[in-house]
Amino acid sequence: MNNKIPSYLMFALMIIGVLTFFMVFTESYDSILYVVYAYFGVAALLAFCSSLYGIVVNPKNLKGSLIGVGLLVAVLAVSYGLAGDEVLETYGDGITPTVSKLSDAGLISFYILMIGAVGSIIFSAVTRIIK
Repeated sequence: MNNKIPSYLMFALMIIGVLTFFMVFTESYDSILYVVYAYFGVAALLAFCSSLYGIVVNPKNLKGSLIGVGLLVAVLAVSYGLAGDEVLETYGDGITPTVSKLSDAGLISFYILMIGAVGSIIFSAVTRIIK
């Protein structure tokens, strides 16, 4: 019975994917956006449920997860603190200081996380060469 549930889920997702493909030809992009929102919601729900399941099965991993979440929150807080809220004339209408600060914070956090990812790849390669 346990093997049938993923098979049914996979079959349902295949049907939804085929329907989404044919929806592209209707030129009604609003319905496609709703399907994308639904996919995102299902993915977020599955990610949340699987992490809860992992915590229940192995509570020792909770410490590592909390450290990762804490570091991410710290990076976001530092990025928000470093972000500026100035609005230039070239930005156009509708850009408020809050929107400018949030977009700056998003870019700064992206840069910090990208430097961390590339740095960890380089560190891993160098330590592998040394060993």
